[in-house]
Amino acid sequence: MLEKRLRRPIEPVFQISATERLLNRGPERDWGKLLGGLDQLGRDSGRQVIRAACERGVQRLREQLLAIINEERAALEWPIEKSERRIAAVKETIAEAGRSMRELSFLILDTNVGYAFTSHLTGDVGIPVFFVRSHFSMVGSQDWRWTTWLLAEPYVDVR
Repeated sequence: MLEKRLRRPIEPVFQISATERLLNRGPERDWGKLLGGLDQLGRDSGRQVIRAACERGVQRLREQLLAIINEERAALEWPIEKSERRIAAVKETIAEAGRSMRELSFLILDTNVGYAFTSHLTGDVGIPVFFVRSHFSMVGSQDWRWTTWLLAEPYVDVR
């Protein structure tokens, strides 16, 4: 009757006593069957989790590839004038970035140390340091000086 109402088969009900198991006395009852069922559940659910993660990864990759294909198709279908306008806008953005870099000069020094543990396992640790230069020097004999330096977040890379 329960199977009919739930519309699915009923799994076995194990008879155990948690108190007896904790005190390590009394009959085992269905303790072995419970452990076996839990092991099987862990194996099955692990497979499901991995399968679902793979499906999500494939879906994400599919969406990214479709976006790239759609962008390239649109670029081929645009009038040449629109493509030229976009190229000009990108060139202007790059030029502005170059001007900003010259005005607010900075240097990135990324120090790191690496080691190859095996031919398949290597690792690196490092910390980037940013030096910022100002053209407004407080010293009259120089037109610029390094005004500050910043430590970025250290990193560890294992591959």
